[in-house]
Order: sequence, then structure tokens, then C-alpha cells
Amino acid sequence: MYRKKLINSKPAPYPNTSASESTSIDLFHGFLDRTFVKGYVTVMDKIPNTDGILTLTGKDQIPKGRLDVQLKTLSKKKKTNPTFQCELALLAYVEEEMLPVILIVVDQVNKKAYWRHLDYALLRELSPKIKGDTVALPMLQEQFLDGTNHDYLDFWNTILEKTKAKYVKYDLIENQRNALLMELGRLNDRIMPAFSLNHAEIREIHIFLDILNNLYDCEFRTIKQILYFNFWKIGIAIAAYEPNTSTFFIIPQALTDNSPLIKQVKDIDEIHKDEIFLEDGALSLQWSGDRNSIREMPDAVALKTVCKDVFKVIDKIHLSIPDPMAAREYLAKFTEDFYQFLGLPDRNFPISIERLRALILAILPVTIEQRVSFGQGIKISTYGIDGLMGEKAGNYHNQIQNAETLIASGYLPKVTVTLDSKKFDMKLIEHYMSYLTKLGVVEISSPYTDFKIPGIPNFGPWMGLKEEDAFKTLKIMLEKFSQIYPVFIEEKFPYLHKELGLFKEYQLIIYIWHFDPSKRAFVETYHCVSEKPVDNRYLLFKGDDKNCPKGFESRQNNPDQWSVRIDGIDYEIRMKGSRTIWFLLDPFPLHSLIREELSKNLDSYFKEKGLKDTPYRERFQR
Repeated sequence: MYRKKLINSKPAPYPNTSASESTSIDLFHGFLDRTFVKGYVTVMDKIPNTDGILTLTGKDQIPKGRLDVQLKTLSKKKKTNPTFQCELALLAYVEEEMLPVILIVVDQVNKKAYWRHLDYALLRELSPKIKGDTVALPMLQEQFLDGTNHDYLDFWNTILEKTKAKYVKYDLIENQRNALLMELGRLNDRIMPAFSLNHAEIREIHIFLDILNNLYDCEFRTIKQILYFNFWKIGIAIAAYEPNTSTFFIIPQALTDNSPLIKQVKDIDEIHKDEIFLEDGALSLQWSGDRNSIREMPDAVALKTVCKDVFKVIDKIHLSIPDPMAAREYLAKFTEDFYQFLGLPDRNFPISIERLRALILAILPVTIEQRVSFGQGIKISTYGIDGLMGEKAGNYHNQIQNAETLIASGYLPKVTVTLDSKKFDMKLIEHYMSYLTKLGVVEISSPYTDFKIPGIPNFGPWMGLKEEDAFKTLKIMLEKFSQIYPVFIEEKFPYLHKELGLFKEYQLIIYIWHFDPSKRAFVETYHCVSEKPVDNRYLLFKGDDKNCPKGFESRQNNPDQWSVRIDGIDYEIRMKGSRTIWFLLDPFPLHSLIREELSKNLDSYFKEKGLKDTPYRERFQR
């Protein structure tokens, strides 16, 4: 979503910590009620902006949610009037962060810790007061921890509940089938037909909307189906439309809505703009202070709008991949991570697809309904299961048996529970189970049985990894990748199959593997073309393989001789590069490899179309 930034700063660089901070951390940990607060704040020199994640639980120890925590030490000069000079970098981080952020300021002299919730309302309050790189933030005397006062728990739980409600309302990916209707409801009270616009202005806006909707309906239809399910077109609500400025909201129009695509916001000022964006459900707020961007560059504005949505989806979810290996990869990782919750004796214990389907859709929801106290009147609930990865198998084995007995006796749950996960897309889990069942697959098994990540602490992920195992897995994955990726692109982005394709204008891609367990493994890549008509293909070599092409010379030194001969065919090397292979260590390596290739190609596509920058960053740089 586009919105005006309140804080003109970037998130913090990697900070240094001090002995004083360590003392403050020890005091803060001692103030927490460990019955209801799990996790620790640490002295993390390499992690910017915040210092740790705390998880709040109920009496039953079921996680309620997480808080992002930044811990600071109160200056001794401020002990009687506690005030903290808050860096703009932290406020900028808060503006982008999804989790609620709690600032803890420890008073070492008086042995207490003040806290403030850094929410959007506070940012808006502080914004006019900013004069330099910091802004004074008063600490509230009634908001503190000291080991005996536990009022903070009620406040923090309230913050979590409000945050959850906001996610249900505004998360356009995980709740695309119902959240948009909720978001757009109140906006109708503030908009009206665009009577004040003249014919020329209406024409300019229609041109922009036509470009925008054509991108969503053709090149990026997959993105539209995810973000704007049940919406037929993208409309606009104009707040200001002058020769040198434009301010407008991007608004999806439901299939049942017959109103005009061009609307106008009535009775709006700067404060109300924020309210419409944050409270009334507009999807993005855009403005230009020195030009009318719709009039002067409609193509660029439309492309930038779509680009943000594209990477919002690509970065957040795994798109379904039409291949059995991809389906097995995803399902096997789910059963491995949740084997205790599924009642399995160990991570690699086999499970049938039908059994997994029954557990996810029927049995486990009943176990949760039996053990969790839901509010009065609640009939339907979504329950996050990520906190259950560490549950003991024996406990859940018994609960599963009890739930199966209840179901067999005809029990109808009072609350219909749907399992949810941040790590796994449960809809994708269901899709892959149905997909494999149609192919005749009965049991879930990992496609990477010979490849195990050692996970040696403090020595990096490659330490202890057997090169032969890693190379074998890479070889299998690249072979499958070269087969799947073109089919994937043709299915998801048929209008861009050439622009986003693997080979594009090249006929040969050479990968050369380099492995050093003390460093990150990587492959050199050479993209080659031939004057002769040849089939597209790729080749993978080890760097020390005698069959590996040698003598690639710099084009700068030999502009006419940067070539390679493979199987009697001469290829000209047009592009050289390298890429890390972190996807091998990802929970979903094939999905991650495809997503990384897609993201890289999308980045190139948008830049070739004229955008200077995109949200894309290579995985290992994120």
C-alpha cells in the first residue's frame, strides 16, 4: 500500500551495545512475569532497530501473540522526569513493522522500567515535533514494570488484540476473500461521484485507470486474483487534482458494485487523508507535490502501483507450483515441523495424505476447540499453530485419540476452528494434498532424503555439510527447476513468458559450482548464445571438474574471443554473473529457487519498463 511517510528517516544501521545496556536487560528480565511472558531481549550488536521478541501466553501457556521490543537505558539526569530522546531511525522502523513495537526504557537508579507502545497514533503526535535526528518522548509514570506491578500484562494483551483485529482487517493476502469488503465499507461515507472534474481531467484519469487495469487483467492477473479476489476493476478516489499536484486513493471495485470507477473524496484535509488510508480501507494513498503525476506520466504511476503489489505477493507467499516434487517438498516440511502436533513419533515418520487431511480439517480443530476457552458467542475462529511446533508428541497423541472418539460418536464442535500458520500457507497445504491425490500419490515423503542440513551452531550453515550431498541435491534441483520454471511462468504469467523466462534470448546457461565450507557456496553463471539453431539447455560443473570449460577470458581484454565451445558448438558468452545458493538451506528450496528467479526477472522487467528501483533484493542480502 502507498502512504505518506510520517518519519523522514531510514531504519537504523547496525548499532553497538554497551555494558550499561546489559545491566538494563538483566533488570528488565527480572521484572517480567515469566508465567505469561516468554522470550528474551538480548545484546544483539548485529541486529538493527529492535532487541528481541516477547511472546505473551495465557494461563494454559497457549501463545497469544508476539511483541517486538526495543530496550534503552534512561539517562540518570532524567530519573525524576523520565524522558527518552527517540531516534528517528527507530520510528521509521516502527512505521514499517508488522508486529506491535514496545519501547522499554530502564531506570537503573530507581529499579524500574518504563514502557511505551510505539503505534501510528504516537508517530502522528511526534511528527510535528521533529527538528533533528531525535525527538523527545516522555515516559508515562503509570506505565512501568518493577517486578511487583503487573498491570502491563493487561495493556500488552489489549495491544495484541487490537493488532490482530487490524491484521484481520487489512491483510490483503491471507484474508483476501473477505477483508477487502470490511476495509472498504466505511469509505463509502466519504466519497462521491467526481462532479468537480472537467472532461479533460476525467479523460486523463480514465487513461491512467485503463493502463493500470490492463496490467492487472493481463500481465499480472495472478497477482490480482490473490490480492483482489471478487473485485473486477481498480478504481480511484481523487482528493486533489491540480496542474502541479495530485492526491488520490487506489480503491478496488467489487463485482457487485455498479458505481463509477472515478470518485472524489469530500470534506478532506491532511488529517482526514490519514484516517481514510488507515481506518476507511483505501489500499494506497499517492500524491505528488510538484507535478500532476496522472496527467504527466500515467504509465509510470500505473507500473509503480502494480510493482508494489507484485512484490508484496511474491515476497510474502509461495505461489503454487504445478509439480509433484514441489508439492512433496512443501507437505514433507510441514509434517516434519509439526510432527509432535500431528501425533507422529518422529520427524521422518511417514503419513498418508488422507490421514494428514483428516488431521488438519477435522481432528486437530476439535483438539483445539476442546482445550481453548473461546469468548461467549464465538462460533468460528482461526487458530495460529506456529507456537505448537514444540509440543510433546505424547500429549497430542492422547488429545488426537480423544478427538477421534468424539467425532466417531457424532460430536459437533461448538466452535468451528480453522488452523492458520505464518510459516505455511494452509490453503497451499490443502491444494497440494488434492493435487497429489489426483496424481495417485498416497503417502507424503521428502524429495531430499539424502540431503541433511547439519546446523552446527556458531560455525555457519555450510560447516559440516558434505559437498557431495549438497552438489547432488543441487544437480537434482536444477534439473527439476529447468523443467518446472517454464511451466510455472506459462501458468502464472502467460503474457510475460518471454520476459520472465529462464533462457530469454540465450540458448545455453553454464553453472560452475564453488564450495568452501568456511564461506558461502555459490555458482558462477554464464549466459551464452549460438549462431546456429540449437535447443535451450543448461550445464552444471564443479569448479575443479576436468570437464569444466576453462579459459573464460575477459571480454574487456579480448572482445572478439569471449566464447566457449561445447559439444562441437561455439557459443558467445553474453553475460557473466554469480549467485549464492542459499535456497539449499531454505525450508522450501525448490519454491525458494523459483521465487528468487521470478523476483530477479520481475526486477529486470520493471526496470526495463522505466522504473528506477523495485522492492526486490536478492535473498542473501535481505
